Amino acid sequence: MGKGAVRTVTNSDCFLLTETAALIIALAIDEQSPATVRTQPTGPRPRVGDSERPPAIFGQTGTVAPATTRRLPFRSGPPMRFRAGVIFGAETGSLPKQTTGMGLGVGMHVGWFEITGSGWYWMERAAPAMQPQSGGNVSLFYGELRACANLNRAGQWGLCAIGDAGWMRVKGYGVDNPLTSYSAMFSIGWGAQWSVEIKKHVYFRIAVQSTANLTRPLFVFQPGNEPVHQPSNFSARASAGVEMLIW
Repeated sequence: MGKGAVRTVTNSDCFLLTETAALIIALAIDEQSPATVRTQPTGPRPRVGDSERPPAIFGQTGTVAPATTRRLPFRSGPPMRFRAGVIFGAETGSLPKQTTGMGLGVGMHVGWFEITGSGWYWMERAAPAMQPQSGGNVSLFYGELRACANLNRAGQWGLCAIGDAGWMRVKGYGVDNPLTSYSAMFSIGWGAQWSVEIKKHVYFRIAVQSTANLTRPLFVFQPGNEPVHQPSNFSARASAGVEMLIW
């Protein structure tokens, strides 16, 4: 209805006439009211706490990329292992007769490479002199360093370079004044070994080796400076033992 327009309403029923007039007045007032404009709030949005967040709607699908953390490896490079063992062996060439001995060793394994240090004692053997019931008892002590290149196939096979350093002891017997003398012993050599895991972290090992004696001390028997014992140029040894993984 335009501004200034006049409309005449007539009705014989006063009640209907009153309702019609009220409707016309209401429409006229609403047409003249200003329109309400909704504006977006400016400024930073308030932070919504977890307790105020709307509940999740089941049925929604989506992919959320998990946060990834790059971790450095705990042990970079080849794995390192240590084994400790007890070894028994037989030896010929250094003492007057074939003898037996025992040793304790610790080995470090890094990939295909192994280096083992061990201490050995070879039981004494008698070296008789010309005089009846006299001579010297000869025994051998040394430390051994063994470096091996191993191949893992049907167990662990290896070729080794070996170095020994220790001393030989001769204790005289059958005389009034028995003396004990010591002499340094050094030798180098090569050998082969094989080991296999017989139980978890338990290994059985056998080894053979040949060494060249770099020192060959000559022991004499007093009185008379009678020669009693001198090591051979070369010695041969075989050993077997059990090792356990300790780290």
